[in-house]
Amino acid sequence: DPPELEIDTRSMSSFLARMTTAWRRRWWRRDPAALAAYADLRPMTVVTGASQGIGFELARQFAAAGNDLILVARSAAPLWEAAARIRDEFKVDAIAVPADLTRPEAIPAIESALTMHMGYADVLVNCAGMGLAGPFHEQSPEAQRHLLDLNVRALTALTRHFINGMRVR
Repeated sequence: DPPELEIDTRSMSSFLARMTTAWRRRWWRRDPAALAAYADLRPMTVVTGASQGIGFELARQFAAAGNDLILVARSAAPLWEAAARIRDEFKVDAIAVPADLTRPEAIPAIESALTMHMGYADVLVNCAGMGLAGPFHEQSPEAQRHLLDLNVRALTALTRHFINGMRVR
């Protein structure tokens, strides 16, 4: 049996904190005019794939830390249930935004929810994704295209959309 890998989470957190500080010192510069656009808004964490699995569990972790959430998933009913569970358990805002991230209207729907709730995307957690089972050559081109649209294109588009505001802050 291979030895178990032990990870010291305190050391990892410390390392990540040092790396973040080093990046900020090197690349980030305060821009008061750009920051003013966020002055009357509240930070929210946007979690995709939030109706189940890792996305739901990460949303719970952010809620436990007191973060208000925008939860995004394709299936509306499980998403509304997830949002209600998080609101009840953690007493934070958990706004459900049913959206297919492969569709062009997804990002405007997320932005609309942020605007309606006087928020901005402070953190983006990209958990929406899918996989295909079986040999690659047996997968249909449509299934492969959908996988790439969700796992690569949607993730990239969301990150690209929110990154400038995150860099300002």
